[in-house]
Amino acid sequence: MTNKLTNLLLKTVGFKPQTIGVSVIIPDKEGKILFEERNRDSLFYPGFLSLPGGILEYGEKLTECGKRETKEELGVDIKIIKQSEKVYETLPSKDYPFHTVGIVLYAEIINGIPQPKKETRSVKWFKPSKDMKLAYNHLEILIGEELVK
Repeated sequence: MTNKLTNLLLKTVGFKPQTIGVSVIIPDKEGKILFEERNRDSLFYPGFLSLPGGILEYGEKLTECGKRETKEELGVDIKIIKQSEKVYETLPSKDYPFHTVGIVLYAEIINGIPQPKKETRSVKWFKPSKDMKLAYNHLEILIGEELVK
């Protein structure tokens, strides 16, 4: 379904979706962070880099969402180290029609080697910068978390 079709459907039924998103920051010892490149056919932000994560399912704990999404997208098991004290918000736009409240978790890999799965085209470690083409509000998150100056 294209973004235009999604937006049209949402307007037609009068639904104004609000979601809770979980983003997972997995740093290495050199200050690099694990990013995934989204598939070119992804519904939202095709080809962009993003942090692992996704939408919280009804009744799911934030930490379980982070673990589930990271496993689905990268094929690794993680241990949650901490939850950011900050909350991030994405307002609806032409690129993403949902109002999302975002929670950030920090984690480390405890099992497996990150590999592309499902909606992920590739997996890469980067030192984050303002010039990166990031999906959603992930640049805002990295700046807010003081990982990008």
